[in-house]
Amino acid sequence: MTHHRMTARQFEIAIEKLGLSQVASAQLVGHDPRSARRWVADERKVPATVEIVMRLLLARKIKPSDLEEVMRQSIEALLKAYGRSK
Repeated sequence: MTHHRMTARQFEIAIEKLGLSQVASAQLVGHDPRSARRWVADERKVPATVEIVMRLLLARKIKPSDLEEVMRQSIEALLKAYGRSK
């Protein structure tokens, strides 16, 4: 199965649906605000991690307020899986 990455327009629609500005969307996923501008302008590809977060938010699988905790748990699980601890 081929996965098609989120396009610039899809990212723009996603943040509009979520009621986020470009700055807020970038900050939410831990990126510099210029990154979102570049994604919308199609100057850079939307990173897969950002796409996943946007799709989860749109599907209401996670809330923006839960994102920091979800990311922390994910990082801890990865570190544990690779034999490292924080």
